[in-house]
Amino acid sequence: MQGELLARTGAAAAKQFEAAVPVCLCGSTSYSELISGTYDRLLLQDYEFRVLQCLECGLARTVPIPDQHQYERGSALTSEGGSFVGSHDDAWSDSIAQDVQKRFGVGRLLDVGCHVGALVAAAEARGFEAEGIDLDRVATSEGRRLGRPVRTASIEEIEDSFDFVVTNQVLEHVLDVRGFLSNVARVLVPGGYLYVLVPYHKGLMPRLMKDHWMGWFPSQHVWHFLPETLTRVVREASGLRLVRLTTKGVIEPPSIGFKGQVKAVVTVLSRTVGWGDQIEAFFQKPRAGDVIGR
Repeated sequence: MQGELLARTGAAAAKQFEAAVPVCLCGSTSYSELISGTYDRLLLQDYEFRVLQCLECGLARTVPIPDQHQYERGSALTSEGGSFVGSHDDAWSDSIAQDVQKRFGVGRLLDVGCHVGALVAAAEARGFEAEGIDLDRVATSEGRRLGRPVRTASIEEIEDSFDFVVTNQVLEHVLDVRGFLSNVARVLVPGGYLYVLVPYHKGLMPRLMKDHWMGWFPSQHVWHFLPETLTRVVREASGLRLVRLTTKGVIEPPSIGFKGQVKAVVTVLSRTVGWGDQIEAFFQKPRAGDVIGR
């Protein structure tokens, strides 16, 4: 049922291709087409989309623009009829918590887009004082049932301060990314860190898979970042400065058979030479007296 609905949504949205050209974050309306195609993954069927790249700043965006209210109804990937049907844990949350701990120690951590709170639980197990927020009330309800400190809220509603804010595969979903990042900076203590993970469409896997690459996810992903566009947008919207960035991560899942063997080789190569399909970056909020750019 959900797959059929999303397929119809994609077909209808495709008819809006000739609608008014969106305005980029930099104010430009001049674009070139980065890719166009039909997406048939993640419950989508025959979902036609385009990704346009701004000729002024290089930031790319999906056309048609994804529905920003869909998350309030519960993710179609993990909910059915208002009930949670997804997994309670994942393969990456503990590694994220471990990475933050290893580099910067522990403290108060906010996971934005926490879903059921797998990262929150992993961070607590490593000594963080952690909590999570998400717009998906079905997922957060399930997280609370599991005893995890998560709630349904947006970053704009948060009044507490944190040493760390994690946005794992979140920024690409947010239409008002400037406002979002401004609020992230507001809740970070001076010297605090933002940890960002977003898909990277210039990696080896996207080049080979073209419009079938998972990271396009055109019914949800608004923005498509490069290291330089991510760094600039974060700096301009929040004043946070880049501490570390890598493109060695791979988010494309494995497959079976010959396709799986090819993916495995590409994954190893991507991680080895930094041609992954994920950007991982740490940004820091300056302390009083810090010299910006140091």
